[in-house]
Amino acid sequence: MERINPEFEIRLIDKSYMKYILPATLSLFFTQVAPIVDALCISLGLGEEALSAITVVSPIYYFFNVIALLTGVGAGVSIAKEGGAGHRDRTGKIFTRALMLAVILSIVVSILGLIFMDPLLRVLSATPENMTYSKNYLRVMLIGFVFYVLNMGGAYVLTDDNNPNLAMAGGIVASVINIIIDVVGIFVLKWGIWIAAFGTVFGMFCSCLVYMIHFRRKERLCRIDFSPWTADDPRMWDVFRPGVPLALMNLLLVVQMVVTNMVLEDGAGTAGLSSAAVIENLELITTIITAGITESVMPLAAAYFGEGNKSCVLLVKRTALRLGLGIMVPLVSFFVIWPQAYIGLYGIKSQLALETLPTSIRIVAAGYLLMVVSEVFQNYLTSVEREKIANISFFVQSIVQIIAMLVLARWTQIYAPWLAFFLGLALQLLYLLVFGDVLEGCFKFCQEKTLLMTGGHANAEVVKDWMASAASVLSEDQANILDREMLSPFAGNLPEGKSPMSSFTIFTAEDGNKVAVLRYDSKTDYLGEEDEEDSPQEIRGKAATGNDLMRDTGPAEANESVIVLEPSAANDLVETQEQAAVNGPDPVCKRSEFNTMRRWMISFS
Repeated sequence: MERINPEFEIRLIDKSYMKYILPATLSLFFTQVAPIVDALCISLGLGEEALSAITVVSPIYYFFNVIALLTGVGAGVSIAKEGGAGHRDRTGKIFTRALMLAVILSIVVSILGLIFMDPLLRVLSATPENMTYSKNYLRVMLIGFVFYVLNMGGAYVLTDDNNPNLAMAGGIVASVINIIIDVVGIFVLKWGIWIAAFGTVFGMFCSCLVYMIHFRRKERLCRIDFSPWTADDPRMWDVFRPGVPLALMNLLLVVQMVVTNMVLEDGAGTAGLSSAAVIENLELITTIITAGITESVMPLAAAYFGEGNKSCVLLVKRTALRLGLGIMVPLVSFFVIWPQAYIGLYGIKSQLALETLPTSIRIVAAGYLLMVVSEVFQNYLTSVEREKIANISFFVQSIVQIIAMLVLARWTQIYAPWLAFFLGLALQLLYLLVFGDVLEGCFKFCQEKTLLMTGGHANAEVVKDWMASAASVLSEDQANILDREMLSPFAGNLPEGKSPMSSFTIFTAEDGNKVAVLRYDSKTDYLGEEDEEDSPQEIRGKAATGNDLMRDTGPAEANESVIVLEPSAANDLVETQEQAAVNGPDPVCKRSEFNTMRRWMISFS
């Protein structure tokens, strides 16, 4: 048997990634489809002046995205890391504090927006033609934005807590309700632009109700826990730090969109803002897809990083790049070749918009090929606690885009925002390639610190081969522990006719300890239920103690039993207890679940 054969680990990553990517993408689509549906209904039902109001208000969406991403992505990745490291006692406290912060920040920002609405809309380049539309739409959105934040952030947390399907279901509910209210309110009841905003926030509220089903799951990591923060818990900054890059990206997007509105309003007035609404909806569509692909990097890579498994972290990055380019190349090609098919959905009549939109769409679509690659690298860096480089890359992209927009506006105001968008993404990717060392593992498997990697469809013979291979890289004592705590129970509990796809890896972690990891694709834990209270206190020795017997037979039987040890066995027991007093108990098998991928792990000191 080959000592290093990553085939089955790759297949498990691919399978788990696909199980995340579809629900995550659909969830993000239905979460962010609200402004797309609003724009289509408003454009067809109320006209281009009302459509331009969506462009005016759009930066507010991205500002609330900052709150959702900081709390949702930050808490989700932190929960995945703590779960991967076996610290389930910390996840509830992380979730509770993230939820409280999201609600408080959303309400405070909404109140400030309602108080200062008029000056805010003037800063966002509202024109006399669309000011009334903008105020009516924004007022309702601000009242309900707290549900938007909880819906969007909750989708990330549920995905990281092994429930992406519920996140998708919540998004579908929000979208369906929003579409029904938009169509009936605008086209049938003629209630105006405010009903589109109401449909959005009411749909998000209903989605949050769907999310609450998650708390019925016994195995969830997320739960309400107000117990005090201890010295062993991660710092609050460390909890939310994984969400900083995406939150920062959206904060910088707010600035970019404000400058874009100013340039377009100055160069083409309301018609320019209407064109921007069409482009921004294209950006929403492509962003949903790229985010669904690339943000799945974080929970998977974070779980592997929590193990200390560098080779598998790099495999996750390579999988994301392959899938990202495979999906985005055909999509971008469609928008480059047939932009008119997309423009026709909005019923645009402005001659200036019809002349300039095709070129603008081609430029923006091409930029998204660069974006999907950059976001894979950024999310990888965030997962491995190198988010500083990811953060700087966002600054590079944003600063370049803003400066380029203002410079290019001297020659072409209508195309300046989109050319600057492409240029900013190109320099951002260049920065990541030069300073991020992100190409490692992208083209070939990285074997660094991996001592054994194999796999197969597990059965007794396959597990026996794993044990033989493990004996060549572990000490005799370590091999015995591995056999007793992991491989023999696994092989012995496999049901007849069941051979789950599995991988078996031994690697050296950053702390120098050897770690053995068994992964397999199944909803069933073949070791049975874990007794969290008894396992840490068990002393693993060659002979059973009275406490062991009491656990196995029950108090009544134990009281009637007499334990007789041969002298050699008695000496072994004394030596085992003395060794345990010095070195602590032998390692025991820690288990966790990620999607349907079960993991058993033993760390040898």
